Amino acid sequence: MFFYGYRKPIKNVVTRYEENGVMKASTFSKVYYIEFRFKKGSVFCYLVGIAYLLKKEKSHKKYYDSLTKTFLSLEAQVYEFYGKKIARWGSYK
Repeated sequence: MFFYGYRKPIKNVVTRYEENGVMKASTFSKVYYIEFRFKKGSVFCYLVGIAYLLKKEKSHKKYYDSLTKTFLSLEAQVYEFYGKKIARWGSYK
C-alpha cells in the first residue's frame, strides 16, 4: 500500500538547471513523496512531477501517462525488493 503527500524538506533541496545557456539554481519549499508502508517500516521516495498527477485537467495526456507508468514501475520494484505482493484494490487512473 502506498500513500502520497508533501512536506517541508528535511534539508534544503537545491536543483541546478540550465536555461538559455545560463546555469540557474532553485530551492523547494515543499517536496512531494510516495511512501510505501510495510509492517516493519516504510520507504519514502521523493519525486518530481507528482503534483502534475493531481490536476484533473492534465489526466490522460502523454506526460501524465508516462508519470503513471513510472510510478507503477517504481512500486513494483520496491515490492519486489522487499519480497512482497502488490495488493490491487482498483485502478490508479
